[in-house]
Amino acid sequence: MTARDGKGTPAVSATALDELDIASSLPVGVTPVGLTPETGSPVRALEQACLTAVRRAPCAVSFSGGRDSSLVLATAVRVARREGLPDPVPVTLVVPEAPASAEAEWQELVVRSLRLTEWVRLVLPIEELELLGPRGTRVLLDAGLLYPPNAYLHEPIAEAVPGGSLLTGMDGDGLMDGFRRATAPRRAILAVTPKAVVRHRARRLARPTAWLEPTARERWVAGAAAADSVRPRRWDRWLGWYAGQRYLPLAISALDAVGRMHGAVVRHPLLDRPLLAALAAAGRRRGLGGRRDLLALLADGDLPPALLARKSKAQFDEVIWGPATRAWVAQDAEWSVPMVDAERLREEWRRDVPDARSCLPLQAAWLSSRLSTASRANDTPTAPRVAPTT
Repeated sequence: MTARDGKGTPAVSATALDELDIASSLPVGVTPVGLTPETGSPVRALEQACLTAVRRAPCAVSFSGGRDSSLVLATAVRVARREGLPDPVPVTLVVPEAPASAEAEWQELVVRSLRLTEWVRLVLPIEELELLGPRGTRVLLDAGLLYPPNAYLHEPIAEAVPGGSLLTGMDGDGLMDGFRRATAPRRAILAVTPKAVVRHRARRLARPTAWLEPTARERWVAGAAAADSVRPRRWDRWLGWYAGQRYLPLAISALDAVGRMHGAVVRHPLLDRPLLAALAAAGRRRGLGGRRDLLALLADGDLPPALLARKSKAQFDEVIWGPATRAWVAQDAEWSVPMVDAERLREEWRRDVPDARSCLPLQAAWLSSRLSTASRANDTPTAPRVAPTT
């Protein structure tokens, strides 16, 4: 049975990042969970998921202007006003040199719609937020390797609410875009298809990174295929499968570690188990529609229709691959990361737009290089430190 904390969010499991997770930058594996039926409204469940954080002032919402963070902000504001509490404050990272990350038009639309009078915009240069910039390396040295590797981008946001609470819209994409509804004929075919055939097809569809060594590639493909081959085709069971994804507790642990750097408690309402259970009960076999339908349901009329229909997303590649990160890659420093083909990985880092999955092995390489230099001076161990789970 999977443990839960008192707020319904999945408690961090004993699973930690292993060498394959770091090399692939995409942890695979699933242990489906049974969701206790919740026949109440999904809207009320989402509100309840926000309530504890809203009560812990100051309360901030990591707000990009995207659909998921806007949904969490709107819900938290509704709860705060109903309870007579201060409005939660949206906190936004602004990087003027990275136009692809800008979403000012959408952000302003949401803030106006919610009639918010306070909005913190942290204007920071690329050099401060890039992967191996001062924020990124500070989190690496303080917390160790984390998944996802861009978890450090929440550090300045947590810094804005020391001792308070921080709400995120983490993995809204996974929740709202991950369900594959099968047609009735396809369900009938799948029902009689041998499991070995299903798993073989899943292996063919798995897409490992190019820099994995052959043995590591085989292990990753096998893990990804095993998880995908047991993916349910009905909504309520799929939600239990989704909740059991191995990457979720790793990501929750990462944001917890970042929040602790400033005494902030981090919560992710879209991952709250009672919310998932309420969605399962409401959608049963066929689900509740696509992302737009789910957003409209959960927003309960508090978000502009234009935002609900939006399909674009901000991109942070320009931010992550800044000058200091590029310069370190160009150095060809001495480093060691298990399970990777070093030359292929270096080639990926040198691309104009590297694969995002190369970020975690890059951080591991940087830590390895730093520790290797220290060991030559002090005779200390050289293994990169992985963040402990809690």
